[in-house]
Amino acid sequence: MKGWLAMAAVALVPVVAATVGAFEEKAPSIKSVMAKLHKGSKAQFAVLKAQAESPTPDWDAIGKTTKDFVILGAALGKNDPPKGDKESWKTQANKYFQNSKALDDAAQAKDLAALQSARKSMGESCKSCHNVHRGK
Repeated sequence: MKGWLAMAAVALVPVVAATVGAFEEKAPSIKSVMAKLHKGSKAQFAVLKAQAESPTPDWDAIGKTTKDFVILGAALGKNDPPKGDKESWKTQANKYFQNSKALDDAAQAKDLAALQSARKSMGESCKSCHNVHRGK
């Protein structure tokens, strides 16, 4: 009986591995990341600006917003650039992710000056990436 169970378990390993692989999510597209985080007045970047300019910042809400940046920022580098060199894309995507982490670190520390500095750095990095990699 034990031998039969062992054989059944071994036989199921490839099935389980294939099933787990099928459930791995594809990285969100660059377009969807940018839309959620930066496009329009309801984008997370605009929301974060309003949250950071509040006389009494809601650090829990800010923390939730900055977590979106970290999660989606990490996904950018998993995409191929619409145009431009892949190495440059990896560098720019990593810069974006580092800025995202700086936002989140500032939120966790409840450090408004650091949060505003990280927001500024992120905002200033847009053009350098878009000039090289933004598709039409």
